[in-house]
Order: sequence, then structure tokens, then C-alpha cells
Amino acid sequence: MTRWLGRIVVFVCVLVAGLASAEAFARRMRPNWVLEVPASRMGGLQLSQHDDLLGWVGRPHASGEMAIMGGEGAIPVRLNAWGLRGPLPAPGERPILLIGDSFTAGFDLDDTSTPARQLAERTGRPVFPLAFPGYGTDQTFLLFRRVVVEQKLVEPAEVIYLFYKNDLLENLMTRVYGHNKPYLRPTDDTPGWIAENVPVPKNKRPSLLARSRLAVGIFPDAYTKRDARNRRADDERNELDQFRFLLELLNREVASTGRRLKVLAVPPRDIVYGVAPPAQVRLIEDAVKICEAMDIPVRYPLAAFADHPNRDSLFLGDKTHWTADGTRLGVAEIMVMLDS
Repeated sequence: MTRWLGRIVVFVCVLVAGLASAEAFARRMRPNWVLEVPASRMGGLQLSQHDDLLGWVGRPHASGEMAIMGGEGAIPVRLNAWGLRGPLPAPGERPILLIGDSFTAGFDLDDTSTPARQLAERTGRPVFPLAFPGYGTDQTFLLFRRVVVEQKLVEPAEVIYLFYKNDLLENLMTRVYGHNKPYLRPTDDTPGWIAENVPVPKNKRPSLLARSRLAVGIFPDAYTKRDARNRRADDERNELDQFRFLLELLNREVASTGRRLKVLAVPPRDIVYGVAPPAQVRLIEDAVKICEAMDIPVRYPLAAFADHPNRDSLFLGDKTHWTADGTRLGVAEIMVMLDS
């Protein structure tokens, strides 16, 4: 009996030591392998804080190192007093506003390569990214409404929404990337919408498993599948219905400032490489048609990305985000909208 007990103790010790070594190796090889990258942990850096309406917002003056998604190394990140990237607009300045999620904010890019920085250099005009990672169309609308319409912190000269495919699914959910978020539903009363799941519940401390790089490597879809269960099953609208509703809200808010909303539909990497399911291809195309039907200027530069002689240079490894070169190509498309 004592002999078997000793063997069990040795086995458990060896198992724990092996798992600890594997976890240490995973953290060294994949420092950005975490389940909560979009919202609160960028390579271990705490960039966000809870918000009762938006779910999460940038933490004012946060700074540190951020591991690069799909690449090696890290880049310095510094957020301003509003918890966003880039210098704040000067008093009386009317910048071009870029709104959206991590594509718009330029996460995974250094400060010299973000869409806002590159567009400012191309136009010679001030550009400000009113955007944060993980935001869907709903949170993009709510942030614009708060900062521009209600608080009147900035008066935009142009408003350009960088739309990405994951917005379509996230708009129908109350939890994404392991973080709670609002859900907007249309109503017959003024102003025509209501925010549910608000105040947004605070996130519970992630479990030990959720914070393990090793577990994420073995079960990469763990949070995605769990989040999918938070889709509003009681709402019969599909992704395109919700996108149309939210785009109408956003378009109306932008129009209230005297500006016209413009949309850049970001070409997804899998569609650029021709490996996306046909249903996904049609979904993006239908979203673009919704913009056109609402008379919103929109560009979907799929051909420009797909026909590029070095497509690998446009994306960060096998991930979704743009490199500096990919951002340069996207900014060129924004320039076309501005010039027209």
C-alpha cells in the first residue's frame, strides 16, 4: 500500500512539473496566446477597464509592451487621456474620425504605422481613431454617440467606419472574447432602440484554465464556442438585419453632426486568399449592399488585396490584422473616398 502511494505521489509530481514546464514554454513561445486579447489583455498588458454601457473601454494613460499577434516580439503601446491611441485633437481642431475596432485603432502596429498616422501623413490633416479592440457596430455607435454627440469632445470633419466581418456576429451577442457587452434592440418608441444587458455585468476573474497559454493552444475555440451561446436566441433577426439596424443608428448620429458617414469594408484574409466558405463571402457582399442601399459611400477593396503581388506582406502571419503595408493599402482606399 505504501509502495503504491509513493508511486502515485511521484506520478503526480512528475505530471505537475511537466505541465508547469509546458506552460512556461508556451508563454515563452507565444506570449500573446491568451483568450482575452481583444479587450483587456494585450500580451499581458492591462489596457482596458470595465464600462457600464460599452462593456470595456481603454484605460486612460495605460502604457507598456504589447505582444504582436501572429508575429514575434512586442511593440510599445501608450493610450491617451481618453483611453485611445494617438494624440488627442487640439482645441478647435476638426479631425478625420476613424471609427471601429482593432483594425481602426491599429493594434499590432507601432505608432508610426497605424491607419490614423498613415492617413494623416497622406492628407496633411489631423486624424483621430475613435476605436478600441473587440468593438462591434453597436459599441462603435455607442462610443461615437458618447464622445461626439453627447459630450461634444470633438467635432469631426469626416467620419469613416472600418467594418470587419466579425462585427456581424458580435452585434448579436452579449458576450465576446470572454467579455460582457451591451445588446441593442429596435423599438417603436423614440429614439428607436434600447440597450439590453446594461449596466453591463462586470467580468468575473478568469479561471486558471482561461489564463493558461497551454490550454489556449490546445483548445483555441474554448471562449468562442462559449460566447456563441450568448447570442440572443429570442431575437429572430439575423446578422444582416442587425447590421442594417445598427448602421441606420450610426448613420443617423453621424448625420446629426452635419457629416456623412463613409464605410471601408475590410477584406478578410481568408477571402483574400480564396479559402473562405461561400456563405461567408456572400455575407460580406450583402453587408456592402446594405451600405449602398442606404446611400452610404462604401468601398470593399477585395481586388486590391487579392491581386497584390505579395499578399503575405499585407497580413500579420496567418492572423487577421494588417501589417504596415496592408494598412498602407487600406489607407489608399480611404483616400479614394475622401477625394470623391
